[in-house]
Amino acid sequence: MCATRASMTHLFAGLVVGMLGLAHPCPALAQGSDPDSSQTPPARQTEVLPFAKNELPRESFSVGLGAGVGAYVVDLKEVDRAFRAMEDVHRNNGYPIPRSPESHLDPMALWTLTMHFEKAVDVALQLGRSNGEDNQLRTTGVLVSRRLASAANGDLLLVAGLGGGTYGFSFTRHYGVTISPIDGSGGYTSLDAINVEGGGNYWTGRGGLTLRPGQHLSVDLLTQYVGMSDASDAQGVGRTTINLSGFMFGGSITLFL
Repeated sequence: MCATRASMTHLFAGLVVGMLGLAHPCPALAQGSDPDSSQTPPARQTEVLPFAKNELPRESFSVGLGAGVGAYVVDLKEVDRAFRAMEDVHRNNGYPIPRSPESHLDPMALWTLTMHFEKAVDVALQLGRSNGEDNQLRTTGVLVSRRLASAANGDLLLVAGLGGGTYGFSFTRHYGVTISPIDGSGGYTSLDAINVEGGGNYWTGRGGLTLRPGQHLSVDLLTQYVGMSDASDAQGVGRTTINLSGFMFGGSITLFL
C-alpha cells in the first residue's frame, strides 16, 4: 500500500512538471536555437570611412611668439666719417685727439608676434635689437609674408614678404682728453665722449625658407634687405648725413598658440 502511494505521488509530480514546461517553455529552445551557441559571441566588423585617416586640418588663424638672432651687414663708413669730422675740429685747434676705432654692430636679437592666416599669409610685428655697449641699432616694424611654393607634404615653404617701420641708432666713442687751455684757476675743458645718433623710417623686403613640421611650430631662415632713410645729425660742424641700409641674415623659431 505504501509502495502504491509513493508511485502515485511520483506520477503526480511528473505531471505537474510537464504542465509547467508546456506553459513556460525555455526561450532558447522555443526559438529552436542551439543552447551552446550563447557561449560564442558573434564576430563584429568595423568599417573605416575613406576620410578617417586624413590629417586634421590646420587652424585657419593662429597667433605665435617668436625669437631669433641675426647679423645686420652694413657699411658703417659714414658713421666713422662723422666721428673723424668732429675729432678734426679739435685737432685743427692744436689738441691731440686719438683716432677712434672703426664702428661695428653686435648680432641682433629678433622678436616677432605673428598672426598666421589660412596657411598662406603671415603678418608679423618685428623687433630687432643690437645692443652693444657703445653701438646700438633698433628697428620696429611690420612684415607681411606670403607662401610662394611648398614641398609635397606642405611643411617646407618658400616665402617672400614686404614691410616697413622705424629705426634708431646710437654710436659712442670715449676719449678723455683736454681740448682747452688751462685757465688761471687750473680749470680746463675735456672731451670725454662723442655721440652720433639719429633715426628715421625704413622699408624692407624679405625672402627665405620656412619649415612648419606641425601646427604649433615654425622655423624660419631669412634674408631681409632693410632700406633706411637718411638720418641727419647736427654736430656743430654742419649736418652729418648717415644711411644704414643693409642686409639682415638670420633665423628664428615661432611657437603658435
